[in-house]
Amino acid sequence: MAALLCCCVQVIAMACHFVETQQATGPFLIVCPASVLSIWAGELARWAPELKVVEYKGSAEARSTIYFHQVS
Repeated sequence: MAALLCCCVQVIAMACHFVETQQATGPFLIVCPASVLSIWAGELARWAPELKVVEYKGSAEARSTIYFHQVS
């Protein structure tokens, strides 16, 4: 679990760096196993609350709905 959190913090720091120094607006795609998706969402909320987080999961139809209503 410690390795996962270390990786989370590094990826989150990189996304924050892009936002702060490059004025990048995203979206940024972080791919992870479904079993740790909630951990990633929680760590993003904790370390980078200014970033919008969309959990892109479910059936193809559900993901399509998420994409058109929350991402695009």
